[in-house]
Amino acid sequence: MTTKKYLNNLPTFKNVLPRVRNGQVKFPYLAAFNTKDREFILLGTRHSNEISNPHIELIKKLVNDFAERYPNGIIISENNCHDTDRDSIDEAIHRVGESGATHWYAHLHNMAVVCMEPPYPEVITKLCQRFKPKDVVHTMIEIAVEPCKRIGSLITAEQGLERQLDYWSKHEKLIKTAGFTPTKEWFKKYKVGAKSSTIIGEMVQIRDETILSEITKLWKSGKSILMIYGGTHILRLAPAIEQLVGTEPQVIE
Repeated sequence: MTTKKYLNNLPTFKNVLPRVRNGQVKFPYLAAFNTKDREFILLGTRHSNEISNPHIELIKKLVNDFAERYPNGIIISENNCHDTDRDSIDEAIHRVGESGATHWYAHLHNMAVVCMEPPYPEVITKLCQRFKPKDVVHTMIEIAVEPCKRIGSLITAEQGLERQLDYWSKHEKLIKTAGFTPTKEWFKKYKVGAKSSTIIGEMVQIRDETILSEITKLWKSGKSILMIYGGTHILRLAPAIEQLVGTEPQVIE
């Protein structure tokens, strides 16, 4: 089955979120797809930069167990965090949440950790081809700033916004694609409206196309995989992974 067919069979977030909100699915969500010689393990967490996040202990256990059983396996993380080996575990969690913890514990075992996310400029380019560039820029900056509003974030939302605007101001390719350089004054005055949710949905689709393409290559290479991602995204990807592996998941309570 091609990546496109996998994508066509994915549930939408509109279908996934009610299952979370009404308690049908709770996080952490842990499931394993088993074949006779390999495993594809999924852990869906709630994003958090808090050291006290109880999911961190589960990440530690999973990474340790996975490294022991599959030393040549691959761990998939939602974010690139290559410099976490210079952090303490607390610093890694504060900076990059559960992705930081994943990289930190994997580093202890010299395990390979990969991020399957498409390059940010590539995502922006595709979105700007389909939507009004100013709507895209505002929506994507808002998404990036949102984690700064969580309890445990090392920076405030205002600081997060300043970092995003600084990043954009120094990225010539993004400025060329958007056709302008976003400023704080512009960001706070500009209104996207309902179109924002459509842009986010398209962004998720672009992400998933890349993620599933890369996951398919990894699985076909014969590796066991541990994937640690945000919970709702894991639930969305799970049906495609079930089709890829060819077995039903064993959900672990």
